[in-house]
Amino acid sequence: MRVSQLESREPFAEILAETLSRAFSEWLDRPVEVECSPGAAGQLWLLQPLLGAFYVPGAGAAARRYLADAFRHTGEAWRMAPQWTLGTTLATSPGLRLFGRPAFRARPAVPDAGHLLVLPGNRRLRLLDFGRGTSRVVPKAGFGASAIETEIAVRGRGEDGPFPPILRYAADCSWFEEAIFDGYSLARCPAWLPRRRLEALALSVLERWVSERAARRDPDEVVGQLAERLQQALGRAEARFGAAAGGLSEAVERLAALARRLPAVETGPSHGDCQPGNVLVSRRGEAVTFVDWEHHAERTSLYDRLVFALRARSPRGLCGRVRSFARGARTSPLLSGLPAGSAWRRPAAALFLLEELDWSLAAASAPPIVSAPEGTRLVTEAVRLLGRPGGME
Repeated sequence: MRVSQLESREPFAEILAETLSRAFSEWLDRPVEVECSPGAAGQLWLLQPLLGAFYVPGAGAAARRYLADAFRHTGEAWRMAPQWTLGTTLATSPGLRLFGRPAFRARPAVPDAGHLLVLPGNRRLRLLDFGRGTSRVVPKAGFGASAIETEIAVRGRGEDGPFPPILRYAADCSWFEEAIFDGYSLARCPAWLPRRRLEALALSVLERWVSERAARRDPDEVVGQLAERLQQALGRAEARFGAAAGGLSEAVERLAALARRLPAVETGPSHGDCQPGNVLVSRRGEAVTFVDWEHHAERTSLYDRLVFALRARSPRGLCGRVRSFARGARTSPLLSGLPAGSAWRRPAAALFLLEELDWSLAAASAPPIVSAPEGTRLVTEAVRLLGRPGGME
């Protein structure tokens, strides 16, 4: 999430200062004060808006390489050359100095800060320490520790899975640490790696892990529980979102009736935000893993594949992609192994939309200081996605 988006949604500077004051103090085991005001004294940290990171002047080679690799690769052919050039230039020592803007000051100075990067997120911050090869993840001030708790529950038990293990964490879930992954985000995968094969590999690795923990369940039971939870959530949201909540309540009942036509449903652990930005690929492309498990929950076993293949986190054109899938059209090679007939796909799409609405309402309500316009946008998009009566037919 870009810093500009965070700044438009929340009092980002105040949240950043409070979060980093606490995080640096815990990390160094001594008080550190972070201030974002222009007249503050102390160690200067800069922000590069396009690269989305905070750093000190004189950032080290490992930090610069990370920033370059996180930006300069793209899957769009027409952008490859200019994006490579821009990302490489911005991540040089002169580029970071010239194109960074003052962001905050730390007092006393954080030692060995040239090895560090601070990466802001939706509900969390990451402190990357390239000297130690570790990343510390902390919740942003005011956002609670639920996302950290979920990550620890999934990745902190010492079990093998499609995720990097958590190395250590605080008993109060105020932070956890993991190794810095040496590779790329699938969303920023270099052109010389086989992206389509890696997409298929990532979903295969995830679903193999899920299948070992999945169970077949009665569709009436699964759909009924989901619809009841949604109606309760919409009832709580009615005062906030007005008429939109009423329209969604009607759509939930319509979609639930359609979803009950499925002959069987399999449920299991779900990543919850299965998109290329949350898949990491090793430098040679031989291994993949999933990060950001904060939306983990039990869902239908097809949910993550549909989120990924239908690009559900990209709202533009999503209605058309879901309807094409429901009608049996070829929407993605990643869905080619599923039944092609609309008799199965219509109820499968209806169940997916119910789970998407469940995800959207949870995402809208999770940050306690999310702005009303952002929450309204999420629910309004869900109304548009669900469509008019008969739209799925």
